Amino acid sequence: MNDDRQLIITDTNKSPLVQIIVWILLSTSVLTVLVRIATKTLYVRKIGADDILILVAVTLAIGQSTAVLISTNNGFGQQSNTLHDSQIEALTKSQYAGNILDTAVLSLIKLSVLSFIKSLTAVRLHRHLATGLQVVITIWAVSAEFAIAFLCGVPAPWNYFHRPSSCLDHRLIFWTYHGAMNIVTETGQILLILGIISHLHVPRKRRINLCLIFGARIFVIAMIVTQLVFLHQASSSEDLAFDLWPYVTCTQGVQCVSFFTACIPYLKPFLKSLESGLLRVDDLHGFGTTAGVGRVGGSTKRSKGKFSLTVEEPVPNSTLELDALRTSQLQPYPRITAAREENPSWDRRSQTSQSRIIMERRSWEVSVGTIGA
Repeated sequence: MNDDRQLIITDTNKSPLVQIIVWILLSTSVLTVLVRIATKTLYVRKIGADDILILVAVTLAIGQSTAVLISTNNGFGQQSNTLHDSQIEALTKSQYAGNILDTAVLSLIKLSVLSFIKSLTAVRLHRHLATGLQVVITIWAVSAEFAIAFLCGVPAPWNYFHRPSSCLDHRLIFWTYHGAMNIVTETGQILLILGIISHLHVPRKRRINLCLIFGARIFVIAMIVTQLVFLHQASSSEDLAFDLWPYVTCTQGVQCVSFFTACIPYLKPFLKSLESGLLRVDDLHGFGTTAGVGRVGGSTKRSKGKFSLTVEEPVPNSTLELDALRTSQLQPYPRITAAREENPSWDRRSQTSQSRIIMERRSWEVSVGTIGA
């Protein structure tokens, strides 16, 4: 009978509501990460360090959400005067584990985003700034984990019920600091990527699109602020088992928005938008292979035993083939060819006047051999 009543959302029972929200947000996070990995595997064909970090983060997020669900099964979201001591013990233990996992999840998402940012730029200053932020986030996460583990002292550091008011005061101060550092590190990531985008030689419209996509992490900051508001509203509560439910649901919201905004850059339309900016889709296909290094307007490729250079430049409509020497005389001598390409792949979808220029493609190939062999 008691289980049937718990399925009903009332003014004094928010456990079912918390469970619904947790399942929705967790499902969204997992699906978002799966779409990211599938898209990158299909178009980039390589799993990088940022992908490994996000996979570990979503795995820990599943554990963290499970801990929240366990706490709701033991009375979280209900009035504490209706709970038994065993329920309070299980509730606080699951929240304790959930808090530790939540910090690990958020820090891994941040490190994943910064790892992706470092892969987008070759500017030494930008890479050093990203590395510096990664160090700050790592120090913050490790110190926060130790603080959470012993916030209310031993024994039973998880049980904040029936503790002196100093424990609750320490918890309020710590979680306020935790949220503030969360905001600072998110702001640092946003400013760094906007600084990188501002140096791109791309049309203004495309630059704005890139800023909007990466700047979407400002919604993470908005969720953190909301989380802190609910925390301070519940700080004076005498029934934390019930009054903390908005704060806990916001915690799940911060995770979900963090995952979503971290995975936006890996959607197919965005990969295409990078074609004339930070990256090229052709280059992305070449990741993890021995060939496939290219640049707009020309390319160089290297493979086993052969080096080939391609240069594209405007010339009249013509086709030319030159043989430096007969190959029967000297095998290693190069063969030089030049051929017109009316619509180069790098500019096929360009909206600029360059798409109408007739281009010449010249190739030099040098084959390694031995004279007289």
